[in-house]
Amino acid sequence: MDFRKSYWNELGKLRAEILYLKSCQVALTDRTRSLQMCMAVIGSGSLASWTVWNDPISSNIWASIIVFTQVVTVISPYLTWTTDAKAISDAIEQLNPIFHDMEATWVQVIMSSDSEEEEVRKLFSEFTKRINLVLDQNWTSISVKPNRGRRTKAIEDSKLYLKKYM
Repeated sequence: MDFRKSYWNELGKLRAEILYLKSCQVALTDRTRSLQMCMAVIGSGSLASWTVWNDPISSNIWASIIVFTQVVTVISPYLTWTTDAKAISDAIEQLNPIFHDMEATWVQVIMSSDSEEEEVRKLFSEFTKRINLVLDQNWTSISVKPNRGRRTKAIEDSKLYLKKYM
């Protein structure tokens, strides 16, 4: 297989992986934000209702709701999507420089002669090792379920980016 094509394919796969991780990060951020807003509204509303309707029966209901929201607020940092968001953020932060390095050396790869193929293969091998190391370090701690729609969109956006800018 042509070493230039392998390099190009890996560049596209890396771009798609970064875009996929970014879309997962957005979804997790939205989920966390929604939970926090919901807990704030429920907690504040319950507290306000408790002060307005201060009879014994409704007081217990409002107090229970307030306790529930406080428990959810306390445990929310330990929910899996919070740790997933951190791992995804770390992966993106580590993969972006690798992508930019690969992108910057693409011109050298495309301009290289067949006699320089071994050097390009070594370069390619180093990039794939770095990529795999980052993914192995971060994907093991991520429990996000694969999302085919996000993955497909990331691949399409990656192809569009490479077609447009390279």
